[in-house]
Amino acid sequence: MTSASGVLALLEEPNVHLKVHALRKLDTIVDNFWAEVSSSISTIEALFEDEGFPERKLAALVASKVFYHLGDFEDSLDYALGADDLFDVSEKTEYVDTLVAKCIDRYIELRVKNTEAVSGPVEVIDVRLENIVERMFERCFEDGENRQAIGVALEARRLDKVEEAVKRSGDVPEMLNYCFDISQTLIINGDYRRQVQSELVRMHREVDPPDYSAICRCLLFLEDGEAIADILHNLVLGRNDEDCLMAFQIAFELADNQMYPFLHSMCNMLPDPSRPPSLSSGSSHAEDTPLPESPETEGEVGMDTDREEGKAVVEEEKE
Repeated sequence: MTSASGVLALLEEPNVHLKVHALRKLDTIVDNFWAEVSSSISTIEALFEDEGFPERKLAALVASKVFYHLGDFEDSLDYALGADDLFDVSEKTEYVDTLVAKCIDRYIELRVKNTEAVSGPVEVIDVRLENIVERMFERCFEDGENRQAIGVALEARRLDKVEEAVKRSGDVPEMLNYCFDISQTLIINGDYRRQVQSELVRMHREVDPPDYSAICRCLLFLEDGEAIADILHNLVLGRNDEDCLMAFQIAFELADNQMYPFLHSMCNMLPDPSRPPSLSSGSSHAEDTPLPESPETEGEVGMDTDREEGKAVVEEEKE
């Protein structure tokens, strides 16, 4: 095929079936004949705007591809949204990848704007835009691109998708650590970063066994000294040596961060190891109970008594 003129001529026919046939053919050849097809773009747009036309989505898809090759990505994305499910995000083409990236950028911009809006009305996100993003997430999960899904979800403030990507990854601890690492560089908003860290702590605690080192690392950025002190105390009282060693390891890692005011405050929350358990239990009569005399004390009392008796005998002899 050397020209698309014959196919384009069918768009001018009054028969609807011929127009549908022309659009289907154009969809397959537009990448090669886009310059020629662009001369009839107004006709294709009119078919999309005609609510009585049975293949409006197909017309939108062809128009989207034409505008993509013309370099007009905004109009291309708008028509891709109009194509709805005909715009297949699973296609491995430059056209699809470019528009999906544009779609994600727009979605992230709107999500951030709406979540950070203090007052006033929020901008309604196009349902078609959300559908494309949802399909993109699903494609990532199916292809095993969970890290990419996590990055997009974090930027778009979709913590539900972050959790889904972590749980569907097959290696939850590794993905949670990856979330922590990129949250330190990707997220600028302090309040949102703290929200992410709180979610990571919750998901870490659901893992069996929990990674206490990773949990404490998150709690350190949350400045939750009480929670860290509680973990360290429970590890020290653990039933095996590994728990105690883990407590030492966490303590060294905390010290390496050199947040000394926070560490000092946290240490004050730890139980005092020098106090006997009975006193720490709050017994009301503990302070009133006399301590038994040690053997050394009893011996000293006996020696004093003997000395007093010896002095009395000497006085009697002198008399």
